[in-house]
Amino acid sequence: MEEAKKHLLAPFRALAYFTATAGIFALFFEVQYLADHAVAIYVARLSAIVIAFSLLTLSYFRTGKHHPVFLVHFLLITIILSFGSIIFLIPATFTVNSHILSLIIFTAALFLSWDVKNQIIVAIYYNIVFAASILLTDKSILLLPNVFESVLLVLFISVMAVVASAVNYRLRKESIQKSMEVSISEKKFRNIFENSAEGIFQCTLEGQFLTANLSLAKMLAVNTEEDVLNLNLFKNVFKRPGDVDLLNKLFEKQSKIKNFRVLLKRSDNLDLFAKMNIRLSYDEENNPVFYEGSIIDITQQVMAEAERQKALDALRDEKTKIEISAQRARQE
Repeated sequence: MEEAKKHLLAPFRALAYFTATAGIFALFFEVQYLADHAVAIYVARLSAIVIAFSLLTLSYFRTGKHHPVFLVHFLLITIILSFGSIIFLIPATFTVNSHILSLIIFTAALFLSWDVKNQIIVAIYYNIVFAASILLTDKSILLLPNVFESVLLVLFISVMAVVASAVNYRLRKESIQKSMEVSISEKKFRNIFENSAEGIFQCTLEGQFLTANLSLAKMLAVNTEEDVLNLNLFKNVFKRPGDVDLLNKLFEKQSKIKNFRVLLKRSDNLDLFAKMNIRLSYDEENNPVFYEGSIIDITQQVMAEAERQKALDALRDEKTKIEISAQRARQE
């Protein structure tokens, strides 16, 4: 709810600016061509201009920020009453003003993108004021050219404004929901990326790192993720050129390689035995664009395996010596 209010402030301010600016232009043109009704025009237009600027100013204060729906209703009622009063006082302007007001209401419905309930309320304002301006003024208004077509247009615009607002509001709501889902997904990915014990990376096809997490930085004995981006996986990190050649041969047959054992070189010149899961990422035209994957430090595991193998070899050698000694003893 609070998020919807925030989204309503920007279009409201734009609409308030437009109302004030358009009111100033309308004031000059109408006074010029309808000089006999200058007082009525000044009262109607200047009132709308002053109210629009006042509401605009209020929208920057706490009260306005917390009640943007009220500001929008007040502004739209002001616009409708301004045009309605001109129609009431100067029936000859009925066709022009009704068409302009219809356009403003329809544009506001699309621009504001608010819920159907509020848009229906605005349509009710619009039609009540419009009907009152016709019924209460000189009956000669009914003899104006295209009066019935104009009334039908107003009714049609009222319905279309509600429909357009409903569709726009639904699309905007879906867009916000999708944006939230993407944001949540990105946040989850970022948490996994930053907190994973594995070194996660992306690099170009030439091996230049594009992204890297802190775990990979620690594995390579550099200070930050940014330091990793200065390295090339194949030139600076792979210790044996043969591993690079083998990796390239495997990628000729498949796009994903799992549990690829490789000897890496840390920045402190110590060896890092690692297990790598790496795959090719493709663009929309199925062209390879970069590598991405993860690196697991298995140095302790490899050292343990080496110690175990060393112990087994020692045991085997001892057993062989015992067997040779026993054979010699039997021969003597």
